[in-house]
Amino acid sequence: MRKKVTTDLIEKYLDKYGWEKHHSIDEPGEREGVVVTGWVSTRAPDGFMLFIDPIVEKDYIYFKVNDIARAPTDATPSDRLRDLLVAISAINYKLILGCFAYDPSDGELVFKFAIPVASDDLRYEDFERCLRALTISVEGHTDDFRAIIDGTKTAQDVMS
Repeated sequence: MRKKVTTDLIEKYLDKYGWEKHHSIDEPGEREGVVVTGWVSTRAPDGFMLFIDPIVEKDYIYFKVNDIARAPTDATPSDRLRDLLVAISAINYKLILGCFAYDPSDGELVFKFAIPVASDDLRYEDFERCLRALTISVEGHTDDFRAIIDGTKTAQDVMS
């Protein structure tokens, strides 16, 4: 069944998935807003923030988890930063859906991906698959990234 991709639809799908805490916010210059939600984890007691943005005019939905970890270039030893970037590259090479990204301007590590979708076609099953892939990737690698940043693991430890 075809359903117009809106923030309302995304929020309905989040409810069905069991994530009842979410809200839409407007985005300047966009037809649709963005849905803000997240989850609490043993890996992140303060939780992970997830942004889901239906970009209707470009026919895709963008998922992004911010602030998985931080490794500012001016405060992170160069060997740890090198190991973090090598580990990110090795993990991204194996991922099918999504990727981790590092922003050198502030040291933020994020997980993101976009899926193409006709503006009137998003099945719940596809949305659910995206959420599962996203949470598994973030949950599965956050501890390793943070351990590299704090110096208790190396890229080699993470890749072996």
